[in-house]
Amino acid sequence: MSQPAIDTIVRAQKTLMDQHDVTSETALGLLVWAATDRGATVLDVAQSILARPHASFGFDSTLHATA
Repeated sequence: MSQPAIDTIVRAQKTLMDQHDVTSETALGLLVWAATDRGATVLDVAQSILARPHASFGFDSTLHATA
């Protein structure tokens, strides 16, 4: 995987962390879950999130990290 692809995924992960108040691990899990659910790659989902940062992408707006 190229560095620009990794950077895109990390930026999308940070966006999810900020929007949903979750840990980095949970945000990455959401990216993987969304990719699996859509039959897409994590990079595809990350690019979609960055293109439309306030779209829900099926994530519950009340999603919070749990210990």
